[in-house]
Amino acid sequence: MEERGHPPQQYIIDQRRMHVIVLQKLYRPAVFMLMLGLLFLWHRTVRMAGLPRSGRDALGIFLVCAVLWIARIVPPAITGFTGIALLIVSRALTPGEVYPMFFSEPVFFILSAFALAAGMRKTGLAKRIAVRFISSGKGLPIRMRLYTMSAFLSMMMPEHAVAAMLIPVVLETGSGFTKGDLIGVMWGAQIGGIATLLGGARGPLTIAILKATKGIDISFLQWSIYALPVFLLIFVPGYFVLTMFFREESSRSLHMDRYPGVMRFEEIAMLIIMALTIIGWVKYGSSIGLAGVGLIAMTVLFLFGILKTEDLTRRIDWSVILMYGGAIAVGLALKKTGAAVWIGSRSTGIFSSGTLAIMLLSLTAVVMTEFVSHSTVVAALLPVALGVADTIGLEPRIMCMGLALASGMAFIFPFATPGNLLAYSSGALRLKDLALPGFIMICVSMFALFLAVKVFWPLLLYKNI
Repeated sequence: MEERGHPPQQYIIDQRRMHVIVLQKLYRPAVFMLMLGLLFLWHRTVRMAGLPRSGRDALGIFLVCAVLWIARIVPPAITGFTGIALLIVSRALTPGEVYPMFFSEPVFFILSAFALAAGMRKTGLAKRIAVRFISSGKGLPIRMRLYTMSAFLSMMMPEHAVAAMLIPVVLETGSGFTKGDLIGVMWGAQIGGIATLLGGARGPLTIAILKATKGIDISFLQWSIYALPVFLLIFVPGYFVLTMFFREESSRSLHMDRYPGVMRFEEIAMLIIMALTIIGWVKYGSSIGLAGVGLIAMTVLFLFGILKTEDLTRRIDWSVILMYGGAIAVGLALKKTGAAVWIGSRSTGIFSSGTLAIMLLSLTAVVMTEFVSHSTVVAALLPVALGVADTIGLEPRIMCMGLALASGMAFIFPFATPGNLLAYSSGALRLKDLALPGFIMICVSMFALFLAVKVFWPLLLYKNI
């Protein structure tokens, strides 16, 4: 008999065939062990003229990690740990060389950026700004307000956080929503996210690999100046593509309650801290470092009680931060062992010019980022791209910017970012809705990158901003 007061236990019986259950449980370990076996054969049998054994091992480990990142056999953060362990076990690098690469400056910068975004969401400041902007703007179409607000907020916090905040706002509007509204939020977050280093993890990761391999730094202000022409060339046509495929009724109105009450102390403090942090990144980012300024701001958030210790685990995506450290270590191993230069020297026949090299690699990044995360694309392609840049004598900052911005242009599939997935999960969007508009946006993005590579960036870089 069941104990009095306790409901009967519910049992779920898996009625699939046993071999199906066993295969589902074992295929990930089996694929992982297969990859390790192939890596062992690579280590024992592969010989490459002009590349030492450490370089061959580093290249093999990089390829294994790239496959694991793309196929997601294990979580991306664990793939990074696997790469670090393999670099040490294979003796491609010593522990003293590998571990410091994991705890690099960009890891702490992205941690501070996530903390600031968590503070904006926890205090309600981000939602207040969004609701105030969307509710006002008389005379502007609703879709333009959503699209612009999404892009603007993505310049100050990770794009997936913006999508997670604004998509529920769209779904809860009293006037109802349209497919164009959801796509406007999704695209706006993507496009705005490339404009600053706060929009996503790909920017800091790009800067980390560039600084570690070439000793060249890109400041917070420089990144924004380099990205601004590309942002504008994509943002403006993006709205016209939205209106072309998803017509909006001119008479539609938006009924949304204003954010309740006056600004609280926490919101005012968060606004001041955020403003001072951005000023600090612009003015002292080169001397103190982006991470240094960000960690000071993070400390102030705790001093004012805006964040508490438990917020570090509840509101910060540690999987992204850990994936960062591993990706930096695996990418830098190619540089330290000479594998990156070797790859570049073997690619001279394919990439006959710098422009062709950037555009082909950027197109590869655009295609990949429709299926895997932005940071994964940067981690997989940037070390190779820098080796190519070395060989053909191309300015490495142009190569890095092209690849990093291209990796943030996912306009069709739901797989690349949580923002895309949230928009699709509403049930209002289908892949066929975005196939043609998304393809047009990819073409627009590639044209914007081409103009930046040929016109804007050479002018800006040679003026030494």
